[in-house]
Amino acid sequence: YLINSSINLYNASIINNRSLGQGGAIYSHYSDINLQNVYMTDNTTLPRGTNLFQPLFVRNFRLLWLGSVLSFIGGQLTLIAFPWLVLKLTGDSLAMGAVLAVAGIPRAVFMLFGGAVTDRFSALTVMIWTNWFRLLLMFGLALLVYTGMIEMWMVFVVAFIFGIADAFYWPASSAIMPKVLPV
Repeated sequence: YLINSSINLYNASIINNRSLGQGGAIYSHYSDINLQNVYMTDNTTLPRGTNLFQPLFVRNFRLLWLGSVLSFIGGQLTLIAFPWLVLKLTGDSLAMGAVLAVAGIPRAVFMLFGGAVTDRFSALTVMIWTNWFRLLLMFGLALLVYTGMIEMWMVFVVAFIFGIADAFYWPASSAIMPKVLPV
């Protein structure tokens, strides 16, 4: 809706010679809606009365948004958990940086492949599977820590695999938005 409104306003034509600041009428090329008293500074300004929270009234968007918030919180907590675990195990800041790099490099390398997989399959399916996989990966790591069987090489492996899963999740999360909100 927001994108469609911006496109309509961008492609609109001024019917009379008065400026928008003086209340000129605009007619959209895509509809016969008369948008009176629209004050635009650029083509991204929304008309008066447009509710910025309107996408939250779409059930699928609301579910996606809630799930994405939870997934984002969990993903960001790994940025705390990995360094904290490494510092507890080794006390070495170089090892901490190495684990974060091992998580970040596959994310950057496999991102294009993750985008291709997202284009081939459903973005929602890719998001759900990668979220479940990341959840199980973190539960496995937590179980290793809880039982005291954790070693540094395991942290590196988990960080690497987590980075690969992120490389599939982020393109899918970007690709799903146009499919959820009506234009």
